[in-house]
Amino acid sequence: FHDLRHTFATMALSSGVDVKTLSSMLGHYSAGFTLDTYTHITNDMQRGAAEKIGGFMETATAKPEPEPPDPPEESRCKVIPFEKVG
Repeated sequence: FHDLRHTFATMALSSGVDVKTLSSMLGHYSAGFTLDTYTHITNDMQRGAAEKIGGFMETATAKPEPEPPDPPEESRCKVIPFEKVG
């Protein structure tokens, strides 16, 4: 029966249940006790954490694309005022 509590706690956390709610459901006095005693890290949890960390590290270290230079004056489009057409 005790193993079911460990499994339940681990599966609840990996499914997105927050630790405070889980701790309350299990009747524990603190979320730290729940984390330390009843939960175990799964490969999926480690993989998910690595992907999240990789994502924000990629964003934080990305170099911005430089703005392209303006085209030379002679290759720009000419603007002709409407009154002078025709």
